[in-house]
Amino acid sequence: DVHLVATLPPDAPSWLSNQVDRTNLGLRHLAVQAQDSMRIAAPYLDPDEKMIEDIASLPDQGVTVRLMTRESTGEDVDPGQRKSLKRLANQVTPSARNRFVARDLYSTDSFGRQERAVHAKAVIIDETLAYVGSANFTQTGLGSNFELGVLLDGPLVDDCVTVFDEMFDMANRIPL
Repeated sequence: DVHLVATLPPDAPSWLSNQVDRTNLGLRHLAVQAQDSMRIAAPYLDPDEKMIEDIASLPDQGVTVRLMTRESTGEDVDPGQRKSLKRLANQVTPSARNRFVARDLYSTDSFGRQERAVHAKAVIIDETLAYVGSANFTQTGLGSNFELGVLLDGPLVDDCVTVFDEMFDMANRIPL
C-alpha cells in the first residue's frame, strides 16, 4: 500500500491542501505506532520541530530509535545540527539512552569535497511501515516548502530496512 503525503506552501490552493495529507501529520502518525523500532534517515533536524519531541519520547516507551544524520562529528560539524541532536538526546531520559543511537554519515576528501553523506529522508517503523520523501525534519521542510513523500506498507519496506541498515553500519557513532 502506498499513500501520498505533501508539504505545501501556505498560499497553495485550499482544494489541493484538502486533497493531500500533510507530511508532518503522516510522520507523527507513524511515530505513535512504533512498538519496537524506529529508523530515521534525516540530514537536517530542527530543534523546535514537534517531530523531535515525538522521537525523543519513544525510547522511554521501549522503542529503539536509530537516527542517521550528517555533519555532527569530526571537522565538518554543523552547529545547528549538533544543537538539534543535543536537544533530542537531552529529552531522552538517562534510563532509556541505550535505546537511542545516533550516527553520522558524512565525510570529505583531502580537498574538502564531499565523499559521502546521508541525504535520504526516511522513517521506518517496526520494519512494517515507512516514509520515504523529500522533506527534511525542519520547520520549513514540514511546514512551508513544497515537498512530496510516500507512506509505504508492504514488502517494499523490507528493502528500505536492508538499505538503511547497511548505511547505518557504515556511519560513525555520534557521542551524545
